[in-house]
Amino acid sequence: MLNRLRIGTKIAASFVFGLGLFTAIATVSYRGINQLIENAQMEAHTYQVLGELDNLNAQLRRAQSEQRAYLITGEQEVLQPYQDAVVNLDSSLQKVQQLTADNPDQRQRIEALISLVDARTEVINNRINIRREQGFAAAQQAFRTDDGRELNEQIDQIIAELKQREESLLEERSKAARLAVARVANIIAYSVPLYILSFSTIGFLLSRGISRPLRKIAGIAEQVGSGDLSANMPVMERQDEIGTLNNAFRDMIVSLRAITRSNDEQTWLKSSLTDLTQMLQGQTQF
Repeated sequence: MLNRLRIGTKIAASFVFGLGLFTAIATVSYRGINQLIENAQMEAHTYQVLGELDNLNAQLRRAQSEQRAYLITGEQEVLQPYQDAVVNLDSSLQKVQQLTADNPDQRQRIEALISLVDARTEVINNRINIRREQGFAAAQQAFRTDDGRELNEQIDQIIAELKQREESLLEERSKAARLAVARVANIIAYSVPLYILSFSTIGFLLSRGISRPLRKIAGIAEQVGSGDLSANMPVMERQDEIGTLNNAFRDMIVSLRAITRSNDEQTWLKSSLTDLTQMLQGQTQF
């Protein structure tokens, strides 16, 4: 079937095949790299959530520490660091809530954490108000009545659950990232040799199917051009330009042989007639 195709068609098909193979390799590589980038972004997202959870816990501890300092000293200047801690605590809660909005399980834990943190800060604010309005003894009594230990334990438990889930996600995403790296490496490792091998094979087939027959025909043409009509060219069943050229040369050689044979016969006939004429003339004279 390939022998029926024109040479231009074969060359065009070879380039189309090469382009298609290159496009397929590029597409697979592009998808693998995109997957790698996506996994890296997800890993960074998880690290960001873990960082905000640590910051949230630290700001809550700081707020409690600054509250104790105020209860002891009663100085208004001590309240500023406490207020800063509360602002940072609210900011961390909002960031964690935004970062986990796509995870229903984590979102539920965050909502429970927000309720507990609000309850904890309300307890702290009540003690500060008691210290400001009723003095140290009343604040001390309020602290002994409810030191917030149970709320702290519940907050620590939820934060631990949040971190555990994020660490599990991190492990999954790290594994996916490693697989993506291995996939991209395999694509590069196998596709490049495959591409080179494919084009080398195409080049070899084109050379064998076009260049070699043309060199053979050119050699016979030189032989014929030098006057040697003994060259034998078989009939080609190819229907492309090579087959057409080969069969045309074969027909030309056959025609040249016929013409040469006819000329030789005419020359011999003329020579024979001349000899016969001379012989008849000699007999007449005798």
